[in-house]
Amino acid sequence: MNCIELDGHEGTLRCVLQPNKTNWRVECAPVSMERMAEWSGDLVLKGLLMALRGIPNILVPQRPPKADAEYYLARLPAGVGAWFGANELNDLQSLEAHGGMTVMELWNSAADLCQTLARLYSLGIWGYAGRDRVLLRKGREEGTPEKERADYCLTDITDCQIYQYPQAFSVPPHPETGEDPVTLAMRLLIGGVALCADGGQLLGGQETTLELQLGVRCAGRLSGLFRTPSSLPPQGFLACAQDGLRRAAKAIQRGKPQKLRLYLVLLGPDCRRAAVPALSCVARSFYHCAWDLTAGKGVQADITCVYPWDRVQVCQFKKNCVYGLSALKQELSGKRPVPLGGLLDCLNRELERELPRGTAPLVCYITLTNPGDIHAPAQTCMDYVLVEELARKRELGIFDAFLCDADLRQQVDSPYERLVGKDGYTSLEGLDDLMYRTLAGLLEKRRYFRSAVSPVA
Repeated sequence: MNCIELDGHEGTLRCVLQPNKTNWRVECAPVSMERMAEWSGDLVLKGLLMALRGIPNILVPQRPPKADAEYYLARLPAGVGAWFGANELNDLQSLEAHGGMTVMELWNSAADLCQTLARLYSLGIWGYAGRDRVLLRKGREEGTPEKERADYCLTDITDCQIYQYPQAFSVPPHPETGEDPVTLAMRLLIGGVALCADGGQLLGGQETTLELQLGVRCAGRLSGLFRTPSSLPPQGFLACAQDGLRRAAKAIQRGKPQKLRLYLVLLGPDCRRAAVPALSCVARSFYHCAWDLTAGKGVQADITCVYPWDRVQVCQFKKNCVYGLSALKQELSGKRPVPLGGLLDCLNRELERELPRGTAPLVCYITLTNPGDIHAPAQTCMDYVLVEELARKRELGIFDAFLCDADLRQQVDSPYERLVGKDGYTSLEGLDDLMYRTLAGLLEKRRYFRSAVSPVA
C-alpha cells in the first residue's frame, strides 16, 4: 500500500510512501503544521525531536517543518509490508482481510505499542490519540515465518501534550472516577486497538464484534482492563496492559474445530403436549453426517437438547444415542409454561461456554406451535432482544442454525425466523443434505479457543 488515508482531524491526513522507499511523506492539517513550526524556536523541543527518532515505529519529522509547509518527511518504519489503519479493524473478517493477521499478532502489536507510549511519556509527551493514529502491518514476505509478529506505527504526535520538563506533570484527576487523564488516554488508545473498539464503545461498556466472535472467556480480562477506570498511574497502567496483552496472546489458539456440537432447541411453552419426530430425525442425521465428515480426524461430535418441561431443561445425549421425547427427564410437578426468553437465554449461555473450547456449534430450532395455537408463547420485549442477539451471533459466524417443525413435514409459520435468517425451515427430504453442507462449512472454518496449557489472560 503506497498511500494510507487517515480520519483524524487536526492531525495526520495522509501518509505516502516515497518512490525510493527511504521515507514517508506525511501530509498534515494546517493546525498541526503550525504547531510543529513553533518547535524550531524551542531548543528543548528540537532536542526532543532527536530523542524521539530513537524510538522505533513512530513517524517523527526529520526536522521541524516551516509554518507554510504542506507536509513533512519521516523515516520509513523498519521492514516492509502493507500498512493499514487500526480503525479499519472491526472483526475477525477484517483481520483476515489484512494479510491474514491473527488476534495473537494484533494483541502482541498492542503490547509493543504500550512500550512506545511509556517511552513517550517518560520524555514528557502524551495525548488523546485515536485508533486512526495507529498503523498496523502484517509482514508476509516470501520465506517469512508464519508466526512472525505483526508490526505497528504511531503516525503522529502533533495532537499530544508536550512538556519541556517531563517531571512537571500537573494534571488533575477525574472528579468522579479519580482516574489520571493520561491513564484514560492510554486506556482508550490501547484498548481501542486490542478490542477493535472506538472510545465510545469502551466508555459505554459495549461489547465489540471481535469480542462476540472470540467469546467472553477468550477475550479474558482485557475487556475489564480497558473498560474500567484505573487507579494506576500512566506508567503502571501501561505495564499492566502490556502484561495482560502478552498473556492473552499466549493463551489463545487458532485452529480447526476440536468438537462438533448440535443443540436441539424445542421452542414452545411445554413439549409434553405434542409428538416431536424431528428430535430423533435431526439427531440421527447429525451423527450420520458427522461420522462421514470427521472419520479419522479426532473430532468429537455431541448433542445437547434444550427443552421446556416446567422449566428449562438441558440434556446431554450419550455418544451416538438418539433419544425420543419420552426418554427425556420428567418433572413430577404440574405444567408451568416456560417463557421463550428462558430457553433462548439458556442457549446463549451454552454457546458462550463452548466457544473458547474450539467447538463448532450448530443449532436446530424445533418449533412446537402451530399457526393460531392459543398456547403459543407471547413474545415479550426481552424475548425480542434475545432473538436479535442470537441472530447477530449467527450472522457473525459464531454458530450456524436452521429451523424445522416438530414433524419435519409442514412449513413453519412462526415468529422465530429471525433466529435463522433467510434459510427458513427444513423438511425431511432436505435434512441430510442441509446437515452435511452445514457441518462441512463449520469444520472448514478456523476458530479461536483458549489453550489448555498456556497462561490465562
